[in-house]
Amino acid sequence: MSEKLRILLVDDDPALVKTLALFLQYEGHIVEATTDPLEACLIAQRSDFDLIIADYFMNRMDGMELVNKCRKLQARLEAILITGHWDKISDAKDICGQFKAVLPKPLDIDRLMIELDSVKTAGTA
Repeated sequence: MSEKLRILLVDDDPALVKTLALFLQYEGHIVEATTDPLEACLIAQRSDFDLIIADYFMNRMDGMELVNKCRKLQARLEAILITGHWDKISDAKDICGQFKAVLPKPLDIDRLMIELDSVKTAGTA
């Protein structure tokens, strides 16, 4: 792999976080992962990231609010939203424009890798 990304991964499903973090690290990326969106905000305050991958529906804070808070710290932060409940998002069209991609769960790893490659390409342009 030519370029590794610094990724903040946030999902309230511990199994998904662990598995996806291990996969992304295996692919050569630097990953900070948590199941708590409030902890993610603290992590974003002390570290810079190229990308945040966040679940939409989480306890304490949804993925949209989390990404907005992180972008106040890092304005050019790319974001990928993941969700198992796309049908329950009332403002879905508005949300799509604010993310590099919106990916349904279960995750299609090939599609995720395409999106990661596009983040890397945009970062080198």
